[in-house]
Amino acid sequence: MANMKHYFSKLSSLQEERNYTVEDLKAAGFSRKTIESVLEQQYKMLDKLGVKCERIDLK
Repeated sequence: MANMKHYFSKLSSLQEERNYTVEDLKAAGFSRKTIESVLEQQYKMLDKLGVKCERIDLK
């Protein structure tokens, strides 16, 4: 059970990091299309690595 708790804490950290990335890209003035492209690249990489993650809803 401890391993699952550690696993989910890593997912949280990954999710938080992607949220920070989105906020940084927005602050730097990147377009929504560019941010979506960056996120899609990350999702593809994580899929290939077998890492489960939630997609970020760009607002």
